[in-house]
Amino acid sequence: MFLSIVHLRERRCILCSALIAEAGARSFIVDDRGDPVDFAAEGPPERMQVAIVCENGHVNPIDVPGDASAEESMYTPDEAPIGRDALYKGET
Repeated sequence: MFLSIVHLRERRCILCSALIAEAGARSFIVDDRGDPVDFAAEGPPERMQVAIVCENGHVNPIDVPGDASAEESMYTPDEAPIGRDALYKGET
């Protein structure tokens, strides 16, 4: 199962304010090679941390489900905007 981060509000870099994702956008959860992370079909981790790197190279950590929620990527509407990829950092 592949997951996406759902941005309920606009998200900007914590250091330089560069736009990372607009409200309603999805960020795909990827590994350090940029490949989508395949979570176990019986369920993803209850809590995880991802990081989104802005266009200026600043790392923005995001706790899921604290700062954002996640959903199966196959449920992402075609018209949903796409945000920057979220690098999977592990379970918390």
